[in-house]
Amino acid sequence: MFLARGFVNRAAYVRLHAELATARPEFELLAERTRSEDDSWVAYGRELLGMAEADLRSGALDEAWRHLHTAKRLEVYGLEKLEGTDGDHDRGSELRTRAAVIRGEALDVLGDWPRQAVVDLLCDETEALKDEITGPELRAASRILDDQYESVYLNRSERQRQFNQLVLMGVLSGLTLLALTLLDWVWNGTSGLTGSVASLLETPWGEPTTATPGFAVFMIIAGVMGASLFGMRSLRNRSLSTKIPQQINQLTVTGARGVIGGISALLFYFFLQTPLLQNGAIIADDVITAPMMVVIGFAAGYAERMAPNVVATVASVTEPSETAEQNSNQ
Repeated sequence: MFLARGFVNRAAYVRLHAELATARPEFELLAERTRSEDDSWVAYGRELLGMAEADLRSGALDEAWRHLHTAKRLEVYGLEKLEGTDGDHDRGSELRTRAAVIRGEALDVLGDWPRQAVVDLLCDETEALKDEITGPELRAASRILDDQYESVYLNRSERQRQFNQLVLMGVLSGLTLLALTLLDWVWNGTSGLTGSVASLLETPWGEPTTATPGFAVFMIIAGVMGASLFGMRSLRNRSLSTKIPQQINQLTVTGARGVIGGISALLFYFFLQTPLLQNGAIIADDVITAPMMVVIGFAAGYAERMAPNVVATVASVTEPSETAEQNSNQ
């Protein structure tokens, strides 16, 4: 599992590895400068950094970032200790320097209430850094900014995971289509169980009989392939939200896309074989070919609105007759 996650998130892995490589010595140096070896914040910080390093090795990048951010916020206790206990905050102090960095990031990255909360904590009326910054204010502002970044990381990971699931669904459906085609070619004309299976399959090549369950299977597979391609395209074009999605499991969402694509393709399988009377003209049987049906099945899975629009059109065609029947009954 780790190898797969490390491969698809290589850039994120490298960045986090570099952050942790510098975070440990910076933390230890601050503990040494403040002579805080026996303080609780040092013990907790070391534990969190160790947990972040373990998360990185296991590929749990989201958890690693959260542990790293928490350890960095604990450093504020050390920065407070450097300030002394007399409340005299020098304008060039490290506490104020970190506050200036947090303020700049927050004003550039945050929006709405998180931005306003950081401004209230660290800034004056003109959004300039306040003359005096306390440790609790800096920790609270850092927490708001860290939560924002962690939400982005989580959304990015969920999107990557769903994209991988869609790719797997598309590959498996394509391999299934290929396997069924090969089985039909190899087992065609044989006797026994293999011959019975081959007789049920109808590949879209040659001159197949489309009005069979075997050909309907190919239509469903084509719909699943279309749904997976549409899902990958929509994920690529979707803007990255900074809010954690409160929805059902991503694997369930991915599976639902495949089910909907297959059902849509099956709907068109029956729809294309139905004689349609419209303005006195009937669609000829030779117009609907097997390759055309497979392409339409793929399009039905790809275009999510295609099947609902057809259902709405058919429903609208039946409405006048239903209305006339109701009027006659009255």
